[in-house]
Amino acid sequence: MLLCLFVLPGVYGEEKTEDQNRALKTSTNIVADTKNMQLISAGSFQMGSMGGDMDEQPIRKIYVDVFFIDRYETSVIEYQTCVDVGKCNIADTSDTVPKENEPVAGISFDDASAYCEYRGKRLPTEAEWEKAATWKNNTKYKYPLADVTENCEDSSIFKVKTYFIDAEGCGNEPLKKVFSGSTEINGTLHMSGNVWEWVSDIYGQYDEEKIAGNIDDNPLRVIRGGACWHNQELPQRGAFRNFINSSVKAHVLGVRCAYTPPADPS
Repeated sequence: MLLCLFVLPGVYGEEKTEDQNRALKTSTNIVADTKNMQLISAGSFQMGSMGGDMDEQPIRKIYVDVFFIDRYETSVIEYQTCVDVGKCNIADTSDTVPKENEPVAGISFDDASAYCEYRGKRLPTEAEWEKAATWKNNTKYKYPLADVTENCEDSSIFKVKTYFIDAEGCGNEPLKKVFSGSTEINGTLHMSGNVWEWVSDIYGQYDEEKIAGNIDDNPLRVIRGGACWHNQELPQRGAFRNFINSSVKAHVLGVRCAYTPPADPS
């Protein structure tokens, strides 16, 4: 059975904008391959939403430096290359039978971070993720596919039934292959549906002040890319936020990496 994660809004630390980049060595001395990455230009965008949960508010103008983001979610076979050389932990596949071109799932925050580092990359910040999913040509889009939600042809969106949610989704079908589906506004795929994606940020309210000695002890990390509720448009929006303990290796937790280009020496 595939687990569908649902959590309620909580509290949050400040978002970060970090630096990294294209086909040059990072601090790990590994050359990052950006062939299957999308360049997102530097600039400000409107982060957050007044039409969703309280933890998406307030809408803020955020500046983000230029960065690359993977076009596709990391696949099973890509992640396995990291496991094979001893740089990554084995994904938890106890309840699934993963196929090599499906997104890897069942990895923790540390697992996701280790994989991106192995590739000479890093996890995207929450601001970078949302900008890639919602912002193009100075326009904020509601969904990664602009004005429409994902469908069962594009992404696996899991069935979920609880005391307050009853949504058919796409049933219990397998995850979609990472390179199949409709291309989103910035050239990515599956930023809604398929697996939740770890980002680097600690979870909390956008307007919460950072408290010295406290934030770093918070085990909750942000995950993005709503993997559930096809019959509800709320979690498919690019501004939707979710969170979970960083040590969890649930079967809907995957990864998409980012990379910061080096500064132009001129």
